[in-house]
Amino acid sequence: MCDYCAGDSSCANPTCATGGSTCACSLGGNARCPVCGDPCLDWYFGLGVVDGPDSVNDFLGGATSESGGFGGYPATKAQLVAAARQEMSDREEPRYEDVDWLAGHLPDGTYHDAGEVMSALTPTIAAPPLEGTEWIHDARVSAVAVGTQLIVPPDQVALLLGRGGDPLDVFGPGKHRLSRESAPRAAAASRAPAPGFSRSVLAVSIVFYSTRDQEGTVDFVGRSSSGMPLRLRASARYFVADAGKFSQSSVGRNRRTSPPTDGFLTKLLGPSLAPVVRDHDLESLAQNPGLVESVLRAGLDAAGLGVRVLKVEAPASPFDPSAVSMGANAGPFAHLPPEVRAVVQARMEEAMRHHGAAGAPTPPASVGPQAPKAGSSPAGPPGLRSCGACGAPNPSTGKFCRNCGKALAGPRTCPACGKEVPPPVKFCGECGHRMDA
Repeated sequence: MCDYCAGDSSCANPTCATGGSTCACSLGGNARCPVCGDPCLDWYFGLGVVDGPDSVNDFLGGATSESGGFGGYPATKAQLVAAARQEMSDREEPRYEDVDWLAGHLPDGTYHDAGEVMSALTPTIAAPPLEGTEWIHDARVSAVAVGTQLIVPPDQVALLLGRGGDPLDVFGPGKHRLSRESAPRAAAASRAPAPGFSRSVLAVSIVFYSTRDQEGTVDFVGRSSSGMPLRLRASARYFVADAGKFSQSSVGRNRRTSPPTDGFLTKLLGPSLAPVVRDHDLESLAQNPGLVESVLRAGLDAAGLGVRVLKVEAPASPFDPSAVSMGANAGPFAHLPPEVRAVVQARMEEAMRHHGAAGAPTPPASVGPQAPKAGSSPAGPPGLRSCGACGAPNPSTGKFCRNCGKALAGPRTCPACGKEVPPPVKFCGECGHRMDA
């Protein structure tokens, strides 16, 4: 396809068919290609009114407009405003305040095409202030006129992206005049100016990134080499160090990500942590404390993020009582109903007891209740027992359920083997006896 007209491979001009940067369309600003006959693209193709009313953009025929736009050029400001007011009066719901916006923002003068008008209405593209944890603003443009001023605040950077989302030129804090010289990568990815035309556009979008510090956590659970789940946690203070690299990361491609969510770092770094968990177990990772940190730092760097502070917790099993607390901080099981959490806890504790008996690394002592031996009373610190009414876990010293308020009965034991079986489990996990028989 030609860089200047809408011709496809049927055009007889070889450069039209092969996508060359120059063809007969560029000679003298023809309205149509003299070879294939297709209409030539205007020099301002892709421009639109930034931060202005949609009705003004439609009136001018800018980007996203469904109409051809005003066609009475050359025209003075007064003629443009009058034509806009007439068009607005023909609508079912006129918005005359939009015409007033046009009159207040368009400088006096004579304009020869819609591109000159849209350039005059958008002489500057300035980044808005990003408050708190906000860190991304998409200017939502698809083309920028050469000569537009770009204003970047002290705590932001601006990135020009090509039509395919490829990172092009980066601008730091300050005022910048966009040109083919100041944005060489964007210029190379855009149409060259047609001979005899002094104006052109850069076919780019603009995204502003905050460079202020952000804070987040990593909470990743995977299956280790021993087959048991393994949990890796860390907290970080980070910032956007390389906007180009970040724009290509798994989360940076979503230019609406503002502010980062609680699971942002886990989503970003999870793929890097997965093989670490898969190839190690709890003991081997505990003996190599720097491995997880090095993987996290490499993942952040690959995503274009710099690190101020990175704190990595010791690897742990999700079966750790602190990880499966069934109170207010229920961790990864907070979304489960109380009765389901009670069953999950009981099964996890049972699995860990068997795992420890087989000689595997043993996590901290289970907080679950232990079946008493015949003729003796339970030993060790108080554990948990499940409510017979709702199944929620409660401290063994409590008298009433902290979830439903019902009185707590004594431990529920299997009549066949004496093993404690938390409600609402119907079969003993030790001998298979039916509890409600």
